[in-house]
Amino acid sequence: MLLSALASQLIHKHRAVGLFAGIDPPCILLPQRGPAFLWAILSALAPLHITQPVNLAETLKSTTNLISARDLVIVVTPSMQSDWMFNLAQMTHSFAEREAWAFLLDPTSFGMDGNPKAVQEQAAAMGISTRIVQRGDIQPQLGGMGVLRRWEYITLGTGKVVVRNRPRLVEDLESIEVGKWA
Repeated sequence: MLLSALASQLIHKHRAVGLFAGIDPPCILLPQRGPAFLWAILSALAPLHITQPVNLAETLKSTTNLISARDLVIVVTPSMQSDWMFNLAQMTHSFAEREAWAFLLDPTSFGMDGNPKAVQEQAAAMGISTRIVQRGDIQPQLGGMGVLRRWEYITLGTGKVVVRNRPRLVEDLESIEVGKWA
């Protein structure tokens, strides 16, 4: 969910977005712009899952040729090792316009050991903007106009079919207060 939200936000800011997932075999989508490309990213993200440990430092090293001088490199990882930070900093600071962000998945909130604050400080010292993401920080968004509804019918004892729930109409949307669900 985090990666899809990031991709959506960057695409809506008219930035080209790409994807490199260091799995076996690697999943590579070269950067493109436009809302239609978001579907390509979402379809590439949907089946992803980790089946074996991946060396993030080596993965970053292998992507060096795919990244241009003005790219923003975003890493999402639970890794608390410092070798990947060194590779990311080296990769992005060799050109003045490159930037690096890291979203550190807090292992303690997922029931594992690790100190994300120390890793965050170390990354910041290397010029990498970091944010610690804890379990529960990313939540799916409900419908923007309230809980989504569809047509639902019930059959009465007499055999008559009546509408139990219907999709919202424009008049319904005007009556919804901000922050309240219909």
